[in-house]
Amino acid sequence: AVEYAVTALKVAHVIVMGHSNCGGVQGCLDMCTGNAPALEEKSSFVGRWMDILRPGYDRIDRTQDEKDQLRALEQEAVIVSLENLLTFPFIVEARKQQELSLHGLWTDIVEWTSHDAALQAAAEVMAEPSFQPLMAMIDPSSVSMRHASILWRME
Repeated sequence: AVEYAVTALKVAHVIVMGHSNCGGVQGCLDMCTGNAPALEEKSSFVGRWMDILRPGYDRIDRTQDEKDQLRALEQEAVIVSLENLLTFPFIVEARKQQELSLHGLWTDIVEWTSHDAALQAAAEVMAEPSFQPLMAMIDPSSVSMRHASILWRME
C-alpha cells in the first residue's frame, strides 16, 4: 500500500502515527522483559512481528518505571517505523528526488467525558504552533466524517 501511494499516487507526505496505550507496544515490552514467553516462541507470528521493535527497546532507559518505559517505547516505535521505511528503495528514491517527506507523530490518547470537551481539546491542539505544518497539509474540504454517529464513553 505504501509503495503504491508513493510510486503511483505520488503522495508527498507519509506520516507515521504512534499513540499512548498501544497494546502492540505493551506486548513488545512484555516480551522483551520476559513477561510474555509465548511471544518468544519461534512459531509466534505476533512475536516475530514485535521483533521489529526490539531495536527501539534496546534504546530506552530501562532504569525508568514500567509506565515511563512504555511511553518511551511507544515513541521509539515511531522512530523504528521511520527507519524501516528508509529501507525501501522506492522511499529512498522519492526522498532523493525530494518528492517525499516522512513525518513521525506520537499522541497521548485521552478519553473525554463529553463531546464538547473533546471538541474544545481538539481545537486547542490544532491551534498549537507545532501542529501548524501538519494542519497546512490538510485540505479542509477533503475532511468528512466516516461514521454517522460518534460514541463517547460517558462516566
